[in-house]
Amino acid sequence: MDNPKLMKLHYLFDKGKLKKLEKKSNKMGYELVSLNRGIAHFRKDGNNFITVKGTNVLDIPDLISDFKLGVGISNKDLQFRNRRNEIKRIYKNYDGDNTLIGHSLGGSIITNAMVKSASIRNNTKDAHAYNTGYTSMFHNELKEGLTPTERKSVKSKLNQYSAKGDIISNHLRNESIGNVVKVKTPKSNTLLQNHSLDNFIENNMDDI
Repeated sequence: MDNPKLMKLHYLFDKGKLKKLEKKSNKMGYELVSLNRGIAHFRKDGNNFITVKGTNVLDIPDLISDFKLGVGISNKDLQFRNRRNEIKRIYKNYDGDNTLIGHSLGGSIITNAMVKSASIRNNTKDAHAYNTGYTSMFHNELKEGLTPTERKSVKSKLNQYSAKGDIISNHLRNESIGNVVKVKTPKSNTLLQNHSLDNFIENNMDDI
């Protein structure tokens, strides 16, 4: 599946390897339309693939977003709002089916977007969140005001992939918004490895 591979490519942004990112996405058949620290927009076969990156521990706004989602006030966070608006902008300006992809904090952001924005939810074909940052307070915030019909719609489109032993997404296994897919990990994994996108990629793309 290309989704976690595209997501992993987005992390090259933090390493400053932007030419490598574009070269590898082109090799996979994707055109890189736009890129910033939070959101990358790829196109393939006339469709849109939007990746939302997780936390950079050196970036203060990311850490603030992590704190706010953790305590259930993500809707008051600037990055959550700005990235929802960027997704809406892409949907408005580009034709084709729309796929959302997120990891860690990015998974939290696309989950929030699917729940809180009817226009994003209705215009998203499918969404894939990997090791989403998730807490009971974030869950309570998401479900507040969510109708059964809306929750069913989100579940039909949003897959939450949670790797065994990942403490960031572990709460998904208790309660969640979306369809939870549990993924096994090697017993030898460290906590950091359990959170890695490599758990969802058959060929781990070690050369990235």
